[in-house]
Amino acid sequence: MSGAAGPTASTGLTGAAGDLSAQWRDAARILVGPHDAPIRQNTCGCGALRDARTVGPFIRLRGYDTDDGTWRATVLYGTTSIGGSPGGGGDESEAEAGGLIELSQPAESDAGSGSSAAAASAAAAASRLLAGRKPPLLHYRILSAGSAGKAAGGGGGGGSRVHDGQSGPSGGGGVAAAATLRPLPLAAFSRQIFWRFDLSVTVLDTEAQWLEYRVESGEAEEVVSEHQYRHGKEPTAAEPIGGDGGGGGGGGSSHRVYVPSRVEDWRWAFYSCAGFSLDVSAEDQASKFRGSFPLWTDLMRRHAQSPFCALVGGGDQLYNDDVWQVPALEAWLNLPDPDQRLAAPFSPAMKSQALSYYVRHYCTHYMSEPVREAYGSIPQVSTWDDHDIFDGWGSYPLELQTCAVFVGLMGCARDAYLLFQQHTTANRAASDGLLVTSGGGLHCLMALGPRQALLLPDQRGERNRFQVLPLESYADLFAELVRLPRLMMCFRGLYRSPFFRPLMAKTGASAAIMNKFGEPELLDDLRDHWVAPAHKGERRFLIEHLQMLAKSRTMRVSIISGDVHLCGAGLLHAWPHRPRKSPTTDWRLMHQVISSAIVNAPPPTGLVRVLQWSGRAGLTNRRTRNHLRRTFTDQPTREKLLNKRNWTEVAEDTRSGELVFSLRVESGGDAGAQPDRQHHRRLLDRLLPCLPFSGRGERQQAQQGQQQQQGQGQGQQEEPQRRPGGGETGGGVALAPAGAPASAGAGGDSGADVGGGGGAAEGGEERRGDAAAVAAGIRTYTIRVPPLVRPPQGFEDVLAGQGEDF
Repeated sequence: MSGAAGPTASTGLTGAAGDLSAQWRDAARILVGPHDAPIRQNTCGCGALRDARTVGPFIRLRGYDTDDGTWRATVLYGTTSIGGSPGGGGDESEAEAGGLIELSQPAESDAGSGSSAAAASAAAAASRLLAGRKPPLLHYRILSAGSAGKAAGGGGGGGSRVHDGQSGPSGGGGVAAAATLRPLPLAAFSRQIFWRFDLSVTVLDTEAQWLEYRVESGEAEEVVSEHQYRHGKEPTAAEPIGGDGGGGGGGGSSHRVYVPSRVEDWRWAFYSCAGFSLDVSAEDQASKFRGSFPLWTDLMRRHAQSPFCALVGGGDQLYNDDVWQVPALEAWLNLPDPDQRLAAPFSPAMKSQALSYYVRHYCTHYMSEPVREAYGSIPQVSTWDDHDIFDGWGSYPLELQTCAVFVGLMGCARDAYLLFQQHTTANRAASDGLLVTSGGGLHCLMALGPRQALLLPDQRGERNRFQVLPLESYADLFAELVRLPRLMMCFRGLYRSPFFRPLMAKTGASAAIMNKFGEPELLDDLRDHWVAPAHKGERRFLIEHLQMLAKSRTMRVSIISGDVHLCGAGLLHAWPHRPRKSPTTDWRLMHQVISSAIVNAPPPTGLVRVLQWSGRAGLTNRRTRNHLRRTFTDQPTREKLLNKRNWTEVAEDTRSGELVFSLRVESGGDAGAQPDRQHHRRLLDRLLPCLPFSGRGERQQAQQGQQQQQGQGQGQQEEPQRRPGGGETGGGVALAPAGAPASAGAGGDSGADVGGGGGAAEGGEERRGDAAAVAAGIRTYTIRVPPLVRPPQGFEDVLAGQGEDF
């Protein structure tokens, strides 16, 4: 059923179609099904919101223990009863009004009446809702990487070992022995039960493994049609019996997950902004951007060539801005008096309609191919951003941010986020590995193999327009960071927006709601970024504490961020620059990789050029300089920021110790260009000589001339020319110029970048794989981050370093 359907959809159906019209109105009635959210259209780009008998499986990386070499993950799976609520009988809208029901409590719940009451309530709900329900089963087997080929044809099958949802498989030894895992009932919403399987694999010392699994639905014995599933009725004779493509069928499809060895470097992928905002029409989504999935297809192509160990979501995993279309919230928006809106309660209708929308949208979005295959095969690690709630959350006026409707809506979004992205519930979050701070923040610190750690701070849960995180949360986060093992050589901080100029104004739901609040439409976006005036002091505080961590622990700190629908790279380094000082000993050196969006539309090219002008070098403090890097030297006037859809793969270079960020950029067409792009170009040509960039005009002319010569008779998507040693010119442009060492930069605003170089992926297999990417219109740009080492401290070195900390 289309999510755009509504009570007026049957207008004009008369006569013989009268019965059909009545059925259509009944089917479109508000909250008929668990996910029948009453919205006019789904603008996110994942299609009409639809039901699925089964949801998942989706796998999440829960943790990697560097001491004992244990790899842990969870698998989320949803099943739906046929007709009525999970408990049997009962009114479905009444079941939805109860919200998301937690079915389990952590074993280590704190003592006290509150926790005891919650545990008793969960037990009672589980007993009532699970009565007569057959739980799904997860069949798995663990194989050594050398036996991977043998796993391709099998689905795991039932095994001789059966584990409950809390113990999981042990692995270790690479034996292709099949076993079965029982689930933990996690949560229920209306007719749907969500189950979680806890997996644990002992990582081998020198050999990688494959975990192959499939989930067998508990409802497998009963073959039902889509019509019977939705309406609890028998199908008509004319209706074919079959699945709905939602993973239904008893056996389900099998997935293979890569588990690296203890000494292996982890490869992981990063993405953000995996949906379209309200201002991108359905026509543009289909024709201009070729839908939501070209870059997801490229990500899965790269995974097939060399498997990723983790899939990191930087926020906006889906765009929930359509929540304001549900009738109860629309009625609230239409209240004429602002004071009346602020005083209005968050009604049961608002809660049930909003939660129905959130759950149904997650199910639809996550079950879209190839996203479903990615979430089933690559363990997820994610944090959220405003669109996972609704556009601009955290940057609205305080009286609006704290009103009952906003707080209640945030609670619904939080429940859905915890369930689908973190595979947990509010009462289980702390025991399931999240760092839950006093203000309600949901932070995550994850080891990615033996030498990398990733911090994903919650930059929405405790946010207001004056601060991103309170001091108490920073104290908790840095207390966790200093406990990282000394062997950790790299630390990655994930922050939702760039630390560097320019100030990038996003687009989104503000056009739909901000006018009703009496504020400019984009004001929330201007307040939303780290470079906004209200956040500059906090930004400096955070950077200086990350530098303190880098120096005290000898850890290279890097930052990866998204949100702004651009790609690029920024750099922080010691100032004044000393040419004789190696970047590997500069603890202030931090790279920031900007990567977004994997789906959403980029901003206009003219705007990007203007933003680059505002991105000149500056000082974070008197000892730290920041600037954007010229990463895209094959893109005249867009060398620093490129408005193309993209995602990033991250890998360690074992020979040099560098961490290599490879931006995978969609190169087909000029997605961000506007019809007046020639006018912008002429204007920029007149202004370029006035810019305070040394030699900018000469470099631009030389690059344009070179591009014209190379472009004779060639398209934009031809395979880039490679130079000896694996470097590239053209499409896969390296940061370092030809002939320069890998650690040299290609020139920053001061004439030379400090630290890090560039280069294309090396090796014959990856070169052959690039041909498919070129055919699909994908180009690669690399940013190399040198390791941080502590030099031998002689007497002269100690004297030279005195007074440099502040």
